[in-house]
This record gives sequence, C-alpha cells and structure tokens, in this order.
Amino acid sequence: MKLIVATRNKHKLEEIHTILKGLNVELHSALDFPEIPDVVEDGDTFEANAIKKAVTLARATGCWALADDSGLEVDALGGAPGVYSARYAGEPVSYPANNEKLLRELAGQKNRRARFRCVMALSDPQGHAETVEGCCEGHIIEELRGTAGFGYDPLFVPDGFKQTFAEMPADQKNGISHRGRALDAAKERWSAILNERGAGSPAHEDVKKIPDLCGRGFQPRETVSSVFPHSADLRKHRYDVAGHLYFVTKRRAANAEIDLSQPPIADEIVQSLFWLLEDQRIWLLGFVLMPDHCHFVLAPRPPFSLKQVLHSLFSFSAQKINHLLHRHGAFWMEEFFERHLLNQEETRKCLEYLHLNPVRKGLVQRAEDWRYSSASPGFHDKMSWAWLMGEPTDCAGLEAPPTKEGSDRTSP
Repeated sequence: MKLIVATRNKHKLEEIHTILKGLNVELHSALDFPEIPDVVEDGDTFEANAIKKAVTLARATGCWALADDSGLEVDALGGAPGVYSARYAGEPVSYPANNEKLLRELAGQKNRRARFRCVMALSDPQGHAETVEGCCEGHIIEELRGTAGFGYDPLFVPDGFKQTFAEMPADQKNGISHRGRALDAAKERWSAILNERGAGSPAHEDVKKIPDLCGRGFQPRETVSSVFPHSADLRKHRYDVAGHLYFVTKRRAANAEIDLSQPPIADEIVQSLFWLLEDQRIWLLGFVLMPDHCHFVLAPRPPFSLKQVLHSLFSFSAQKINHLLHRHGAFWMEEFFERHLLNQEETRKCLEYLHLNPVRKGLVQRAEDWRYSSASPGFHDKMSWAWLMGEPTDCAGLEAPPTKEGSDRTSP
C-alpha cells in the first residue's frame, strides 16, 4: 500500500519509517510531491493541524496519507511552546534558536516538568480522517546534551531515564517517544489498512459478542469478520465499502412536523427498514425511532454500499408517508450523520446510546418500554431472528440471541 507522510522533514520521515518497519507499506513523503504547497498549520490544537495536513495531502494525491502534529508542552510556560514548537523562535525554523529561547524562558525556574505530545491522523483519499495520540513525560535540563535526534531532543530527559532523547540510540528513543507511542497506537488501530489486507475495520476480527441494553446480544460461532466481509479495495470511499458497521442518524425535515415514533408513521419507516432486511441488503444490529430523528446500527450487505441502502430506505419511506398523509415536499433532511464503527467498544457504546435515547429524553423509564426500538421485546423476541438479522445460515454462523421462555419466534 502506498502511504504518503505529510512531512518534508527527513528526520521525522526516518523516524516514522523505522517505527512502521514490518508493515506492507510503500512510504512516500511530501518531498515526492513538490507541486503540493505546504499546509498552513493554523489550528489551535495538535489534532486540528494533523487532520488538516492528512486530509489535504490525501485529497491532493489520491492516496492514503499519514500526518502528525507534535510539540513540547512545558508546565512552567503554561503549555508553551505547544502548537508553535517548530517556530518557537520565529521564522525561519531553527532548532538551535528554539532551544536557546526555551532555555532563556526557563532561566531560574525550578519547575521544569514537560512532555512531548503527538497526534497522528490517517486520512483516506476522500478526506475521512481519524486520530490517535501518544505522549512522553519528562523534564527540561539546563544545557544541551547529545547529538542525535532533532528539535528539543538535546534538552528533554524522559521519566525513568538519565539520558536526553539526543543521547539515546534511535531504537530506544522510538520505543518511548511521543511519536513512537502514537505510531504504535496507529499500528494497533489501523494495521489492517496499513497492511492493505482488505479490512477496513481491523478490530472487527476481535469482536466476539456485542451485547445490547437488554442483556442479550448476538454470539457468532466464528468471528464477526466472517459475518461482515471485508472490502477488496480499501481505497474506495467508505460509502462504497460493503459489509462494514455504521452508526447512522437521520432527521426529518424541519417543515415536516410529524412524530416519527408514533403510528402509522413509525410503522411505515419500520416496514421500509425491514424491506431492506428481507431483500438481504443490510444486516441490522439496532435501531430506534425518536419523535424527530432515528438511529440505526447496520452494515450494508455486498454488493450494496451504505449510500445505496440509505437512499433506498429514506426515499421509499418518504414516498409511503407522503402518500399516507396526502402531503408533498421533502420529508427527510437531505444530509445524514454516519460514523464508521471500528471496534467492539465503539459498537457497544453506539448500541447503548441508541437504546437509551428514549430514556434520556424522559419518554420512558426503561429502554425496553419504547415501542419502536430494537430494545423492545416486541421486536427483539416476538419477531423472528431471521427477519431482523437475515437467515443465520446466510450470516456465516450467527446464532440467535437467547429469548424469554415461551416467547414467540415465528415471523409476523
């Protein structure tokens, strides 16, 4: 996989290359794209700058891009130099000048606690980015020591060591540095993408069980990766990747003052949703209909994309509702919110959020009391598992969740 690192700093590129060694990555840097101008790092946080750089380079090159923003935070200076670490002493960038200014600012200070912080952002070619973070605590000494490394390395001694970063061998520094820790987190979270194994959601392979609010859940006999197939081309837009889990929120149009959670409107929405299930276009883990919006946790089944199944769901339900109410015009807001779920914990939290929404709004006291929700026994127990999730044989070993003794398991 070709990965573009958003830096023209050869020292930083060498450090990243060393830490990512072993991954199936063809590493390039912004130096290989001289026609692309430098990104103005005008964000107030490391995260904002890292995302801006990764997204800009990814969109410009059509490749996945990795960017970081990092810096030194000194307690006695109120967190400075922070996002201004590289240009602490002004333009042009000068490591010696930055170090001299830092020593001047700390002259006479007893509190010399400091930390290096790094935020790493990975962006796909369409500009969808995610971040991880790494931090290394330590203190600033009173004179430069060491010749390796760069930046503030000759002044920074990490906790538990007597050497500065500039006195350490590269492999030792990389093992404890802020950037090393951020890259370790990146490798753990994005290893499948970076290795181009065809798995847009690497953590799905480790999912064994995703419980719902009622204490039930589904228990695959195998891993969920066998249930949610991986895409063959990770460089596609996320909407074009079938088989991945998403948390989706859709709101009704502002001029459609209709309660989505009351019949017959709610019935029409649910029927449209189950039409997608019966037509084997989606897998469904959860849903809830609220008065002015609805939430879904679902995965489009190959070969359908998320964009396709949502268009079908909302256009079909809008037509049926408008016909039912003898109205015209938009029923749903054009935009929708979607979140790509990358691991078991994210999915669990989204399902819990989804089921608890009516309780938080004061509509019911218990999630299972809300009629139009997958937490409701009316949908969870009385409706067949095959209708909600697709036939178990079609889902590569999904087992139905436990049901109450004597509950009706037949299709409605």
